[in-house]
Amino acid sequence: MQKRLLKNAFLGTVSAAPMMLAMLWGSAGAALAQAAAPTPEVEAVIVTGSRIIRDGFSAPTPVTVTSMDQIETSATSFAADYLNTLPQFAGSTTPLSTAPGINNSQGSINGLSLRGLGAIRTLTLVDGKRVVGNISTGIVDVSQLPQQLIQRIDTVFGGASAVYGSDALTGVVNIVLDNKFVGIKGDASVGQTDYGDDKTWKTALSAGTSFWNGRGHFVVSGEAGGNDGILSGENKRTWDKQGYQMVNNPAYGTGPGQTTSVPRQLALNHVGMSQASPGGLITSGPLRGTIFGEGGAVSKISFGSLISNPFMQGGGWQSTNQRLSGGIEVPISPRATNQNAYARVSFDITDNINIYASAQWAHNHEQSSLVNNYQLGNLTVTNQNPLIPAAVQQSMTAAGITSFTMGTMLKDVPGTTALYDRSVTRTLIGADGNFNLFDTNWNWDAHLSYGYNRGASAAHKTLAVGQFAKAIDVVRQPVTGAIVCRSTLTNPNDGCVPYNLFGTGVNSVQAIDYVTNLEGQADNTSTFAGGISSAHYFRNHTIQNVYGFNVSGAPFTGWAGPISIATGYEHRRESLGADADPGEEAQLWFITSGTPYSGQYVIDEGYVETSIPLALNTSWAKSLDFDAAGRLTNYSTFGINKTWKLGLNFTPQDFGGVLNGLRFRATYSNDSREPTLVDYYSAPVSSNNTITNPFVGGQTSQYFGSSEGNPNLKPEVALSYGLGLVYQPDYIPGFSASFDYYNINIKQAITSYSAQQTLDLCFAGQATACANVTTVGTSLNGLPILKIRTSPLNFASEKTSGFDIAASYRMALDSIQEGWLGDISLGANITHVIEDLQDAGVPGVAVIDTAGMNATANPPKWKYQLTAQYSLDALTVGATARGVSAGTYNSNWITCTTACPVSTANNTTTNYNYIPSAWYLDLNSSYGVTDAVDLFVNVKNVFNVDPPVYYVGPGGNAWQRPPAPLYNYDILGRVYRVGVRFKT
Repeated sequence: MQKRLLKNAFLGTVSAAPMMLAMLWGSAGAALAQAAAPTPEVEAVIVTGSRIIRDGFSAPTPVTVTSMDQIETSATSFAADYLNTLPQFAGSTTPLSTAPGINNSQGSINGLSLRGLGAIRTLTLVDGKRVVGNISTGIVDVSQLPQQLIQRIDTVFGGASAVYGSDALTGVVNIVLDNKFVGIKGDASVGQTDYGDDKTWKTALSAGTSFWNGRGHFVVSGEAGGNDGILSGENKRTWDKQGYQMVNNPAYGTGPGQTTSVPRQLALNHVGMSQASPGGLITSGPLRGTIFGEGGAVSKISFGSLISNPFMQGGGWQSTNQRLSGGIEVPISPRATNQNAYARVSFDITDNINIYASAQWAHNHEQSSLVNNYQLGNLTVTNQNPLIPAAVQQSMTAAGITSFTMGTMLKDVPGTTALYDRSVTRTLIGADGNFNLFDTNWNWDAHLSYGYNRGASAAHKTLAVGQFAKAIDVVRQPVTGAIVCRSTLTNPNDGCVPYNLFGTGVNSVQAIDYVTNLEGQADNTSTFAGGISSAHYFRNHTIQNVYGFNVSGAPFTGWAGPISIATGYEHRRESLGADADPGEEAQLWFITSGTPYSGQYVIDEGYVETSIPLALNTSWAKSLDFDAAGRLTNYSTFGINKTWKLGLNFTPQDFGGVLNGLRFRATYSNDSREPTLVDYYSAPVSSNNTITNPFVGGQTSQYFGSSEGNPNLKPEVALSYGLGLVYQPDYIPGFSASFDYYNINIKQAITSYSAQQTLDLCFAGQATACANVTTVGTSLNGLPILKIRTSPLNFASEKTSGFDIAASYRMALDSIQEGWLGDISLGANITHVIEDLQDAGVPGVAVIDTAGMNATANPPKWKYQLTAQYSLDALTVGATARGVSAGTYNSNWITCTTACPVSTANNTTTNYNYIPSAWYLDLNSSYGVTDAVDLFVNVKNVFNVDPPVYYVGPGGNAWQRPPAPLYNYDILGRVYRVGVRFKT
């Protein structure tokens, strides 16, 4: 009697939780999603997307399972490289797409993004558990995981925050490791592009064994690899030598000789700089066009027919084009090295309890060019400078001038090298097992983990602004006639070394060191891989502590089968800190990296999940299952957040074979993405400027700005639904197909706003924005002087929808014709994005459909992957065709050449707004020379297809970057990779 009462009390408590959550949050509807995979052998497993143990892979949430065989067939260095070819992945962070920068510690990161909504909205797990992410964004770098021990990768397409917690807003990528591996395996490979550059290498070795009569198991793995990169603009790719650039049209406007009926922006080729050259260019006055070359040689160039400062088209454009003249080295591909190590030991202390411990270490180093130390026509040189070449001094005298203005790319000071060092350590201890209570078998697991991610970055050889200004102000010492800095006349011991602005190869090592190092800061160095030290650095770290447990079982049996329940709790503490060299806060560098900051948050959360069979083998249904999950999360920064998910899984009866193999799914969920620690706590960076003030009739006001984090942010929330079907008919063995529609609507999206946007939001009545605007005084003309804090806010929204189509077929060829040998596998995977509407939430700023804006991290309208593979005994050969549809730079732009409407901020007029489609063919093959050794060859982009032309600009320093899209397209060209694998 007592046992029955205890059982009823225990089961009643667990089973009532879903109903209590449903009553608390109210009702919600149904929906969809899916992705098909060949039916594996039936076994009890935990499938990603659910904490409930099920038979096989019939999960209620759409899940794609990527096997290690698929990844190895692609012969990529990292699993992420293969996943990013799948159409559902778009906008992922990769070493090729990471924009040069030194305060984000994102160099060489492989962060996965689903649906083009950003890697910060895709939760990446390892064996179902959280791992410490990147310092600035929390993105997990997949390349730092033990690649060789990956057993499979489960990808959930659709929100899963109720099951796994925050950040699973668009889906989950769960990397499952082979922690029971037995034997020894290794691989080694090398590769390079068709141009002979970006040479890559990789080695890996893993071993595993059981001990103590099979009760214990130990596995260890280590890897190392790297690539040489393509660090110079002087490479063999013709598409990088055409001077492609988007410029402001000088004929557009309301001034004399201008009109608003022409495009506001022009996409042009054969564009160079009109304001600088590698060794210096005089930009005004009678000596305009004088250019300084190697060794200070003086010559003249002609300016092009179209000048839109700082650009010109034609004329001597090749002498001033940043990617042809050697004046800049922003890379096509960065140089990187990586190492990782992993070890795990487990032991069955009883038949029902297993304990384990693991340790992981990884290190990445990247070297990338950032930008050159450009001075675009802003230097004034007087005839007192004795370093001016004699011929130019004579021309100045003849012209009756005492000074001229010039610009330079400072080729003698190498383009600023961005250095990144990142290392990750993670330790994990845990236990799992099962027990029987009240005639019910329960499975449980518990774990405790610690993760530490350290990053260091530096802008090596950037200018120390104050010292550069002193070094270029050069005169003769009145007594000795020596060439010295003017500052030395009044301070003989200031250490200033004169810098020669006139030519390339004209400066000493001492002069270069002086303008790129702060005085008195020699001891404040941070050493990077390769023995490089930099006095200019930014260091940060993230610490993650997690503990939690999960319990699942099937305590009830309903009319259609067992009712399963899972519940659990997780505690997570994350903190970060950063420090920088002393020159940073004073902003003494040409390129700044960051200022010190710190912060933390604590999260406690619990969840309940249930799966209830509603029908089984009835006249109309083979099965109908209802799933529900709910999660309560308590943030130390925000308070309580609620997420939930509902799902249906329906397999109808065959009805004479008409519906044989057909299955329907629907999901409906409320998901969330928490702000990052940097969103909350980034340190203030000061500025001052003028702004258009709507509070005083649009007049110009002075303002002081401060860009910083926002401790009052709330989590992003998303309401998502999907509908899908899977078709796996019995009468076509080996065939499966699926169709899935998805719809994701994100509210309270976190976006950073400019000072102007913040003031406009306040004028529109947004109280949160008004809290960032204060009046600190009155100018001489009676207008208010403002202080505006720019920080992330929850005002934006985004809505996207689309569908996935997938099909696969595997067959033995002798089923077609007796005597034919081997097996063939065919696959198709297609994603169409119907729309991706982004609303900044700023008055007057139009909603924009970013689907098809292919040049950046947005999803293309169509993305596809078609595969074919043939295998016979030890031989496997395969081909993959992949591609994207054509797109635009900006869906709100207006394309015209004449009779254009007036260009506006929302609808800019341009003569070009097209990104072409592209498709690529990859080939792979492997051959088992013995049972233990395989050789493999892979050729990516067989036809060496160039990336589409991308006219960078017109604003910022985009003119220094490769003229190719960094997302969605292949920019390396044909790539070869060969290697060997062994396994014993």
